[in-house]
Amino acid sequence: MSDFEAHGEILECVAPRLLVYTWIANWHDRPEQTTVVRWQLTSAAGGTRVKVTHSGLTGLDVARTDYSGGWSGVMEMLKRFAEKQ
Repeated sequence: MSDFEAHGEILECVAPRLLVYTWIANWHDRPEQTTVVRWQLTSAAGGTRVKVTHSGLTGLDVARTDYSGGWSGVMEMLKRFAEKQ
C-alpha cells in the first residue's frame, strides 16, 4: 500500500452544528470495516467547542491507536487554520 485512501458517506448533517459520516480507510487492520466519525460543535465561552467521536473501532487495535494521536493532529491543524481566518 503506497497511498492512504479514505472515503465514506454522510449519514447526518445539521449545519452548522453536526456532521456524521462513515469512514472507510485502506490502512485499517480490516480495510472493509466501516467506522463512523461524528463532529459536534457547541457554543463555549469565547468560542466554539469541537468534539470528534470516532466509533466502530472495536477489533481495529492498530487503527484505534493511530487515531488516538491522529485526530489530535487534525484538531491542531483545524485550530491553526481557523486562527488565520
